[in-house]
Amino acid sequence: VFPQTSYTSSPTPGSGNNNSDDDGCFIASAASGNPDNDSSIQSLRLFRDTCLINDHAGSLFVSAYYNISPPVADYINSHPSLKPLMRTALLPAVGVSTVSVSINLTVKITIISILLLISFLMAITKRRRVIFSKSN
Repeated sequence: VFPQTSYTSSPTPGSGNNNSDDDGCFIASAASGNPDNDSSIQSLRLFRDTCLINDHAGSLFVSAYYNISPPVADYINSHPSLKPLMRTALLPAVGVSTVSVSINLTVKITIISILLLISFLMAITKRRRVIFSKSN
């Protein structure tokens, strides 16, 4: 499905070069109409540079992305009708990256605590429904 293209080198994260594919945001750059001025791409790059490459699993993800994404980006570029769909598909990643790099640790802990509490309450509610349905 994707064209076979060979890529011999990976871009250097955080190189300061904001030229679309030169900075490694291949898919987001392909989906964007103007990658150099797209705040979503800037957010993804900042997340990569401040969070992902500082973690072993994150750097493995970035390396895998650099190997897999160029042919996907080429495919998106050759099929412009996919660009709006890809921009929409990237929204969750952009949201997570924006929140991750723009809020302090206290707010992050608060958000995680609230999400855990909601999950706990949902689990209790579900358990009570199961117990109640068995007793009827």
